[in-house]
Amino acid sequence: MQKVADTVAPVPVTTKIRLGRTRDTINAIDVAQAVESAGGAGITIHGRTAADMYRGQSDWEEIAKVKSKLRSLPLIGNGDIKTVADALHRIQHYPVDGIMIGRGALAKPWLFRQIAQVLRGEPADAEPSGEQVVEMIHRHFAVLQRQFSESIALVLIRKTVCHYAVGQSGARKFRNEVCTAKDAESFFGVIQAFFG
Repeated sequence: MQKVADTVAPVPVTTKIRLGRTRDTINAIDVAQAVESAGGAGITIHGRTAADMYRGQSDWEEIAKVKSKLRSLPLIGNGDIKTVADALHRIQHYPVDGIMIGRGALAKPWLFRQIAQVLRGEPADAEPSGEQVVEMIHRHFAVLQRQFSESIALVLIRKTVCHYAVGQSGARKFRNEVCTAKDAESFFGVIQAFFG
């Protein structure tokens, strides 16, 4: 890592790891200290092991153990942040310098704005209405179409919009219809019927 940090200086080099390979081989402290010694600018730790994959709950107690073993390397915690309340709880109850949001942001990309609002002491925006989600998908699709053909843009946007339906009634049928839409017109017909 030192060679990479030296090569790209002044660009900071950060690392993201999991707690370890398995629950029996948690080595996040050792890895974090090695990253710090090698000139890393920060480390993000996801609170699961490689063997856990995405099963179970992210272990923020294990993430927290790392902070006291570092001299000055910023520690970013990651895992199971799906709401503003989740974010605030992690920030207020664990000794991290920041948080990273992954899958929670796929389903709710507006989550970043809501968290920032609350951290500034403002009320968080309400969840977007179905019509606002439809408008957001239209804007996203337009950006993709500026770079790709309609057929490629459809392929790229499908996975994203499927995340928006997580936990909603009819999500499985929606995902199937979105993924089999042959063109933009039929795709947006499905989008409007579900969210509109």
